[in-house]
Amino acid sequence: MNSSEFRQKLNNIRPSYLSERKQLLEIISNKGSSKSEFAQFGPFYQSYMYAFSLGFRLGERIPLSGKTENFFAIGLWQPKSMVDFIFMLLFSNVKELIEWNEMEELDEDQIDQKIKFFLKALEEYANAGLIYLQDKYDSERYEFQDPFAFVNIITDLKNSNSL
Repeated sequence: MNSSEFRQKLNNIRPSYLSERKQLLEIISNKGSSKSEFAQFGPFYQSYMYAFSLGFRLGERIPLSGKTENFFAIGLWQPKSMVDFIFMLLFSNVKELIEWNEMEELDEDQIDQKIKFFLKALEEYANAGLIYLQDKYDSERYEFQDPFAFVNIITDLKNSNSL
């Protein structure tokens, strides 16, 4: 398998999130023309990418347990540069993932297994970030009224964490 075929397989995956996080995603995501009293991202998947960044920064992976919902394929997410950054972080830091020089030697089943590891790591980092955001929202809801809420959260996390 060459790298573009592998990338296409990655682009087709549909990450999941816990259904219990849907309300938080609705609050921090702009689902269309609705306005909110809180700072918002665009679509759900952009909030999910932010949650992934928080979970990765925290160095926490929390497995999904419970009812889940799926996004559409990751290859449709925007901005592409952020998707590429997430891919790079995962491939650079998750030991179960592929070494690029071994990719041509893997069979289809081995490739599918690597993609499952990739998806699991993505979902677990994002889940940790969503839990962090939920806790923050539940305890400091007023902070989400600041237009720079998400910048402040990641800055505070960076300053309080020596990762």
